[in-house]
This record gives sequence, C-alpha cells and structure tokens, in this order.
Amino acid sequence: MKFEDVLGKQILFLDGAMGTMVQNLDLDDAAFGGAAFKMLTDLLIFSRPDDLKGIHLKYLRAGANLIETDTFGASPLRLQEFDFTQIDLTDIRAIPQGLDLKKSDYTAITHHLNVQGCRIARKAIDQYKSEPEYDDRPLFVAGSIGPSNYVISKTEADLNKATWGQIVDNNFQQVKGMLEGGADVLLFETQQDILELKASIVGANKAFEGKEKKFRLLPRSR
Repeated sequence: MKFEDVLGKQILFLDGAMGTMVQNLDLDDAAFGGAAFKMLTDLLIFSRPDDLKGIHLKYLRAGANLIETDTFGASPLRLQEFDFTQIDLTDIRAIPQGLDLKKSDYTAITHHLNVQGCRIARKAIDQYKSEPEYDDRPLFVAGSIGPSNYVISKTEADLNKATWGQIVDNNFQQVKGMLEGGADVLLFETQQDILELKASIVGANKAFEGKEKKFRLLPRSR
C-alpha cells in the first residue's frame, strides 16, 4: 500500500521522539564512538541497530502508522561538525562492508547511514506485521531529515552560511540513501530557514530523477 493512497482517507499517527528514547537506553560513550560524538545519535545505526529496531517496535505496538528513521543529522554538512579520524570504533560493530569511518568522506558516511537507517525501520515493520497483535493498519517508513545547521537567508544572527547549491547537494546525498534504503516518506524536521527548506526539496527531487518511486514530502517547522 502506498502512502499517497492512504493519505486523505484516514488519520495517520506519526511516532514520538527518537532522541528521548535513545536517552532512555542509557548507553555509554563508546556506543556513539566516544564522548565527542554523543550528540550524533545517528551513529547508533552502526553500533546499536537492534536497539533502534526496538524503539521502532515500541512505537508500532503503541499504534503508530509512520516511524521515523534515526537519520536526523545524517547529512554531509551535519557530519562535517565531527572529526571522524578521532572516532573510537571499539563498540561500533555493524559498519557496512567497504566503509571505513576513519577514512571515508562525509558523502559516503551519509549514504550508508541513510540506507541502513531506513532498512532498520523497515525490518521493524516487517517484524511487527508478523506479530499476532498486528491489526492490518498501513505502516510506513518516514525518512527523518533535520536542518543542515546552515542558512541561506540573510540574517544578522551568528549562524553558519551556505549557498543554495551546497544545500541542494547536501539533501541530494541524504535522500539518495533513503531511496535505496526503502523510505516511503521524507520528513523535513525542525526547519528554521524557508530558503534552506526550498533548496532541500530541490535536492530531494534531484535524487528522484530517473526513479519510478517518488516520495511524499512532509515539511515540519519548529
């Protein structure tokens, strides 16, 4: 069942926050690759995929129709805030074959985080559908896309500035991974700059070029 076939015909429930659920796991710094990476919970895709699937399952069992991937910060511009040469790989054991976090560029890391993040959510849906309490309601993977922490619009605030092209490419790279990973919806979250959001949507549409599958885009402001 496609998301667009259901939208408008019934009320759909989105899951709750991912960040607070991750906090409830009470993980040590090693699960994130060290204290310097603890704000990048996206890395749990590589270190704690089963815990993330468990979070998705809790929301599904509570009645959610859409579950958000743990990819809020999984874009090149966000990842550039972290020095991956310093990451501690001791407790990160689900790294995709061929990806070296210490040596790979931010584009490669972006791709794998989004592919795997969507696949974890899809596995949770598949598992839930096999459980006796599943009620045949429609279920979807929502690819979570956070702001880049850069703005295009003119502002006097002390914020990082980016060009239109940088934001387009930033989201193009992220959405490419989501497309491969099997997301049904793109959720642009906590957007603070309308020009950044416009450029992000252009980047997403660029990723759709030549693809049969098109995603429904759901912008959400603060």
